[in-house]
Amino acid sequence: NLSQFLRWPEFREFAFLDFDAGAGEPSPDEPPSIESALKYHNAGQYGAARRAYQGILEMEPGHADATHLLGLLEHQLGRHDAAIELIQRALKRFPANLLYRKNLAQILRDTGRLREAEQAYRTALESEPRDADTLHRLGLTLAAMEQFDEAGDCISAALAIHPGSVMWNDLGNIRTAQQRWPEA
Repeated sequence: NLSQFLRWPEFREFAFLDFDAGAGEPSPDEPPSIESALKYHNAGQYGAARRAYQGILEMEPGHADATHLLGLLEHQLGRHDAAIELIQRALKRFPANLLYRKNLAQILRDTGRLREAEQAYRTALESEPRDADTLHRLGLTLAAMEQFDEAGDCISAALAIHPGSVMWNDLGNIRTAQQRWPEA
């Protein structure tokens, strides 16, 4: 699954770059592929990447990776509703895909749809209950909703799985918000 190479938070810093900045063109002689679309996407050639993803979807409308990755591109370009719809479409094809679900949740969180993000993270945890990254992100989402007790529990659970992590800082911030100074 090639979509594993495009993960949060790396995408967020590119959200509003010019759509066609430095865009090359896919070769008209060869059909678009995920590999070429990813090459354009990772190089910041968003116009070419978008055309390549759309070309893949014209040839194979149910291609979940192309749908998901086009959704990530749309989010980067500030087209959040389109991004959410595309990733939800990919999830209909592969509902247990943890990466798709986490990216949907992250977009929902980034756009302030915290309750929906919370639910998406919880759904992701149903298939991978010991995924430290998902637990951490759920904890951050809950903290943004000022549900500090449960947020702390989620991040503590993530730390139990991945103890050498920078999540300690986030847990300290939550404990500070709770005025639990000795634990902060």
